[in-house]
Amino acid sequence: MVAYCYQQIVQQCLANDALPVLVFLPMPANLPLERRQITELLQIASNSGFATVDLSEIFSRYRPEDLMLHDKGYHSNAKAQSLVAAALYERLTTDPHIQLAARARRIGARFAIGSLDTNSPH
Repeated sequence: MVAYCYQQIVQQCLANDALPVLVFLPMPANLPLERRQITELLQIASNSGFATVDLSEIFSRYRPEDLMLHDKGYHSNAKAQSLVAAALYERLTTDPHIQLAARARRIGARFAIGSLDTNSPH
C-alpha cells in the first residue's frame, strides 16, 4: 500500500516538473529508532522514484529532552530546528541525486526576462 501511494505521488510530482524528495526526519521524542524500519521505508521510497534524504541520525549526539519544547508536547525546540535546517540545506544543495541548485537554475531560465511569451494569457 505504501509503495503504491509513493508511486502515485512520484507520478504527480514528475507530471508537474517537481522533484519528488522524501525526507526521513525523526521526532526527538521518538528516539531511539529501529534501523530496519527506516531502511525499509527509504528503500520503498527510492524504488518508487523518490530522491531520499535520511536524517535519521541527526539527533544522535543529543538527549531527546534537550531537543523538545518542554511545555508544548511533541514539538521540537529551536536547537532541533536549527540542526534540521542546517542538515537539509547541506543535503539539498550538495546531494547529486537532488541537484537543487542546478534544477533551480534550469527552471528559472524558463522564466528569464525575454523568454516569456507576452501574448500568452498565462
